[in-house]
Amino acid sequence: MPIGAPAPSDSDDDDALSEYEGDENIGYDPSFEGRGGVTASDRDAMVPCNAAKDFREASRYDVADASVAAARDFPDAVLRIASPAGVRAQVSRFNRDGSIVVVGGDDGAARAYHARTGAAFHQFVPSRHGGDGVDAENPGVVTSLRFLPSRGGGGDGGGGGGGGGGDGDNVALVASSSGRLWHWHCTSGKTIGAPVVEPGNQILACDVRGDGETFATAGYDGTIRVYDEATRKLRASLRGWSAGEDPATGAPTRPPWKPAGPPKMVHVGNGEYREKSIVNPVKDCGHADRVLGLAYASDSHDVLVSGGWDNTLQMWDARAGPTSVRRVRGPHVCGDSIHVTPLNDDGARAQVLCGSWRTRRPLQAFDLGTFMFMYEVPFGVVPDAKGEENANANATPCSVYAARFGKDGGPCEGLIFAGGSGGNEVRVISRPGYGDHSGGKAFAPVSAPDGLRTKARLHGLSSPVHGIDLSAGEDRIAVTCADEVLVYDTASLGGLRGRASSHE
Repeated sequence: MPIGAPAPSDSDDDDALSEYEGDENIGYDPSFEGRGGVTASDRDAMVPCNAAKDFREASRYDVADASVAAARDFPDAVLRIASPAGVRAQVSRFNRDGSIVVVGGDDGAARAYHARTGAAFHQFVPSRHGGDGVDAENPGVVTSLRFLPSRGGGGDGGGGGGGGGGDGDNVALVASSSGRLWHWHCTSGKTIGAPVVEPGNQILACDVRGDGETFATAGYDGTIRVYDEATRKLRASLRGWSAGEDPATGAPTRPPWKPAGPPKMVHVGNGEYREKSIVNPVKDCGHADRVLGLAYASDSHDVLVSGGWDNTLQMWDARAGPTSVRRVRGPHVCGDSIHVTPLNDDGARAQVLCGSWRTRRPLQAFDLGTFMFMYEVPFGVVPDAKGEENANANATPCSVYAARFGKDGGPCEGLIFAGGSGGNEVRVISRPGYGDHSGGKAFAPVSAPDGLRTKARLHGLSSPVHGIDLSAGEDRIAVTCADEVLVYDTASLGGLRGRASSHE
């Protein structure tokens, strides 16, 4: 089970249903030029409003997913990479040309495999790299993997310390719950420079900006940190809340939701309790708990979207200060389940896909500019003729750990990929048409937009789905399960191209 799994979600409480914030379309200016940061009107628009009632009504029940019955099954995997004995795979990632799959495990190690043959050729074990301060008996868990963008032939392998190999395509960021992030050149098996160390923190998510100039981390202490890739120096620390910090390292003296003294407990249902947060995520404009999902929303600016255990999805711009600039309450993110579409040449608005680890409303899309709710992605149980839940029609409901869009213009254009635990499955779902945003209007809250249909399904897996990745050319998809990584040719899924289907 991923490191983000144990937190109970209170999302079944009607008071905790997802809500978009803001009663006007204030837009989002990623440059903030001439504005001196977020304006007072922007701040006022972030206060919850009555408009959220429409979303609550639209989201009260799971979206019907009758298309599951007609969905085709995934073909046989072209490659199966079994986890070593006693190790549970947490994440996998293709390198930039799709020739290598790197798999991170709960033993703290990352292993590189040939994507066509499955042959292992290098292994990264933190305790073997002297001077990084990792406890050999407790090396942590590999929580996130990202490859640096291609720098062309003869690059320096991703900057930083130099050496260790010349092909920048094969430098992976390996993030660990030990609070460290390494640059690992997976074709030579060498690390590049010293690791980034965040004292007192567990790094649970990371991402790389599209141009490769910066990378960002998030984790246990709720802070988003942006680093300069060339120097590995901290460029911005985005937390939104006030807490004591170590003047030497800048690390918080304690997690913001864990004050000194006995913790205050709150009842979350079914006889379960959890520690009460001391942070108000609306007032303090930051996360009040662990962050497990993180994605850049721009290829050239430090604009990011994050989510975690505090049931909020938040947007940050490092140029606007340390507080988030957009928030929506509701999503309960426990894995790599946040993905952002780029702005399109046809004028379509960028979308944020967010998967939540819960059985009700686990998959939703929001407008990037306004952070308003756009549409619910069908991923729930199938209502019978009387509108009641028919558990036999869809087996066990699935809580989402991993979600992503297909790339616009690529073979998987217009598709959504999502998977998780409980039902232990992956679904490929066609995305709706982008709709009309004329007049500055965001999508109205709807429960089942035209075009949202399950096209293919991988189910009956023996262990939960922890991650999903597409190769750069989208010719292959890697599904990370606890006991193995399954690789499929997307061409063998056949006829799934999503945008075309949304206009049938």
